[in-house]
Amino acid sequence: MPGKYLKAALASIAITGASVAGYLVLNDRSQKPSVQKQTRPVTMYIRPTCPYCVRALQFFGGRGVAVRTIDIGEHPDIRKEMIDRSNRQTVPQIFIGETHVGGLDDLLRMEQAGKLHKLLYPANSASSP
Repeated sequence: MPGKYLKAALASIAITGASVAGYLVLNDRSQKPSVQKQTRPVTMYIRPTCPYCVRALQFFGGRGVAVRTIDIGEHPDIRKEMIDRSNRQTVPQIFIGETHVGGLDDLLRMEQAGKLHKLLYPANSASSP
């Protein structure tokens, strides 16, 4: 059962595709659906009650990027995997491919510095959104 923060976020966004369990493609309802560009896989360790996790999902959803979510609340044994991979105990922990991005603040700093696009779209950085 999603937490109250996740419920609120999902009320304002549409899930446009979830063909594989744990993957979300989120688009803001006010925008026209966009063609999804090929990206490196994005994996995010989350807890549904975490507002930072919801914001990170909205960030990727607004860009039409698929995110594989791993709920460490539902899978406490996977929490150790997250800590081993990231050396951090907080959520969200975001990985693009095998690169550890960090949490929401790290993601937003990477976007502001212009580094996220290149990491997400490695083959076609010049032509992607």
